[in-house]
Amino acid sequence: LQPLHEPLEQAATFERVTATKYAHSGALGATRRPTMTRTLAATVRRYLELANGASALSHGVLFERTRLTYDSLIECRFASTAFRPAYYVAVDDDTRSVALVVRGTKTLNDMLTDYQYNAVPFVCDGVELGRAHEGMARAAHWFHEHVTPRLVALHEAYPAYAVRAV
Repeated sequence: LQPLHEPLEQAATFERVTATKYAHSGALGATRRPTMTRTLAATVRRYLELANGASALSHGVLFERTRLTYDSLIECRFASTAFRPAYYVAVDDDTRSVALVVRGTKTLNDMLTDYQYNAVPFVCDGVELGRAHEGMARAAHWFHEHVTPRLVALHEAYPAYAVRAV
């Protein structure tokens, strides 16, 4: 019997040799490890802060977790109902984005949305876009009807800012 670690070591050696060979040859499909730049890391960290703020139950906690200010918070709803998750909309200068931040499952109402898991046709503005989880589709339709107009207006007011869903 061959020890378990030997095949793993052989596979790792093969990957290193193959990657080096292709990288030096300049061949198409050369294997390169993705690099995380400081800018990308800071952006990811910032979006994680914004996501963390979605579970806040008060403005004070939201501001503490996200470093947002009262002026940058456009709309906020801490409580969820079935098919209407808790969320907030903010203009974030750090990421130069208008952010729609939606909280994940936290309450019984959120679980009711999750429990409607049948695949249903997902139709937006009369166009069928495929199939979707029923609870998520219903929540998406609510956001489209009630929040999208605000996002469009904010994008017009901040044309250099991207609109992001977090």
